[in-house]
Amino acid sequence: MAVAFLHSYVNPEHELEVTRILNERFTGQVSAAASTLTVCLSHGLSREHGEYERFSTCPMNAYIQPLMKRYLSHLDESLRDKRINAPLVAMKLNGGVMASDRIAH
Repeated sequence: MAVAFLHSYVNPEHELEVTRILNERFTGQVSAAASTLTVCLSHGLSREHGEYERFSTCPMNAYIQPLMKRYLSHLDESLRDKRINAPLVAMKLNGGVMASDRIAH
């Protein structure tokens, strides 16, 4: 689910409250294909003033996030099965890297 409120870049309190309510409401009701409810908050993606960037990015991220989580989990498991003991990291847009277990959160 994507949650985007107009002024959450200043005060994310309401987006966080909606997340709490969604998690409370949908615990145990999520389909068998997904083990947890994925909630994407616009303020977590961007603290920009303009809502267009946050409101257009948030639904895309909410859609892609569970797919990436499954893909990276499978990839990490495959590397361990092959006894490759290197950490799985991915490059971020700013050129830095992030551990695979942090990417889909």
